[in-house]
Amino acid sequence: RASSEGRPPCGAAPPCARASIASFRAGRGGSEPMVGTIGAVHNSKEARRRAKKRAEKERATKWEGLFKKADLDGTGNISRDEVAAFIEEQDGRTPDATELTFIMNVSDTNPPEGRLGVEEFAEAITAWQCYKEEFSKGSHLSVLFDECDVDKTGNLNQEQLQTLLGRYSHTTVGDDDAAAVLKQADAIGDGNGRIHRIELQLALALWFQRYAQ
Repeated sequence: RASSEGRPPCGAAPPCARASIASFRAGRGGSEPMVGTIGAVHNSKEARRRAKKRAEKERATKWEGLFKKADLDGTGNISRDEVAAFIEEQDGRTPDATELTFIMNVSDTNPPEGRLGVEEFAEAITAWQCYKEEFSKGSHLSVLFDECDVDKTGNLNQEQLQTLLGRYSHTTVGDDDAAAVLKQADAIGDGNGRIHRIELQLALALWFQRYAQ
């Protein structure tokens, strides 16, 4: 994906360094070592490395603090009920059973099963926040889901999912592709042959992965 931050192409010097090199060569004929410029580039890389390390430390500190707040029983890991209580305190509403199962299943990757460590807890809350943002009232994805959910069950069968994927990607989705996405996107694990609203982002990612092949 193209960068939106205006970075130079891979392997190219930053604009400031290129300007320094051009200036040096114009004044010195380009024949002497550019010690000052090389030092400036090295310092810039080191500054970026330190900034990245500082940001990672700040992120870890933030999530450790939230983790301790959510760990109501002081066991050092977070239960399903504690995740629900934390979200309710932060957002003013508790995820329903299906939503809670989804965020636990996608984040609970290490033992003990059903309990989350700091990184897993961060994954769970991040998944919930992404879901909220994508399906905020009036959002494109929320409106599209509701339009395709013609029987108003709150989830999509294969035909409805197939329609949504086609409309979202502006392409034709085959029956086999829709069936494969439906099966793979069952993160909740209910095996009911339908996609819940909270599973849709996963279904879209799986579809675009197949489409790109």
